[in-house]
Amino acid sequence: MKSNGSNGQVVYIHGGDCFASLADFYAALNEWSYDPYAEVPTKWKDWLNAELVDRGYDWLAPSMPNKHNADCTAWKIWFEKLTPYLKSDSVNLIGYSLGGSFLVKYLTTTDISFKIKQLHLVAPAVTEADCPGLGEFASNSTDWPKLAKVAKEIHIYHSTDDEIVPFSQSEQLAEALPTATLHSFTDRGHFFQSELPELLKVFS
Repeated sequence: MKSNGSNGQVVYIHGGDCFASLADFYAALNEWSYDPYAEVPTKWKDWLNAELVDRGYDWLAPSMPNKHNADCTAWKIWFEKLTPYLKSDSVNLIGYSLGGSFLVKYLTTTDISFKIKQLHLVAPAVTEADCPGLGEFASNSTDWPKLAKVAKEIHIYHSTDDEIVPFSQSEQLAEALPTATLHSFTDRGHFFQSELPELLKVFS
């Protein structure tokens, strides 16, 4: 969906899976279930896309390489195909799960040429302490304060009952970013839901 982008740009980075080794990836493939007839659930990112385009935002959602066995270097290369199209003062970034991990790592280790109005991190994994196998997607806690220097607003969303990424990951991140807003929930799991009104409200 496209709009005239009069209210700015929104870049959404989806989640994915990463593994410490190829053997671990193969083991996961064997364990994962697959049903070709399963109904595809509505995702909040599709709902948010429609809502923001209606409000005059330009929605950009690159498909990151090999999301089932993600490689941070490959994601960086691909993300930088997009950066020349980002307007210098009107960019809003949204990273979900591993997408949030990537944005934290990228923004704290790379000099960027655009300014970020809002940075939204939804259930991000940031350290290997509670998320083993995060590998190069893990970031250094001493670098986290850099996020406040490149983003005017930072919003973190996490639920205490998240079964994939522990809530403590966002707690640690928020502690290092006193100006960030931590939106905490108790019943959202890993945000496998059709809408996320609390995120949309920040754009109002």
